[in-house]
Amino acid sequence: MISIEYIRYAVQATAKTSMTSSVPGEILREFREAQNELVVMTSQKAQQINLMAETQENIMSQVDKINRATLRNLHAMGLSGMDFARDMVREMD
Repeated sequence: MISIEYIRYAVQATAKTSMTSSVPGEILREFREAQNELVVMTSQKAQQINLMAETQENIMSQVDKINRATLRNLHAMGLSGMDFARDMVREMD
């Protein structure tokens, strides 16, 4: 792998030259290879981020389903409790 200092040297050497480059072709080739490696690494990281986001969406969807089921059950228990209390009051009267 090419070092950061080497990339800096190549960039500085390119910046110091006029429109016609006097930087050896080997340095430019290594610089391009380093750029390509960076593109590959960036692409891999982007894929990992997309996978993590997809996993998080799936988890949140499951949590949402669980929460809705719990709320439905609590609502049903609440209605049953109200019916039970109403029946008890009727029996007491």
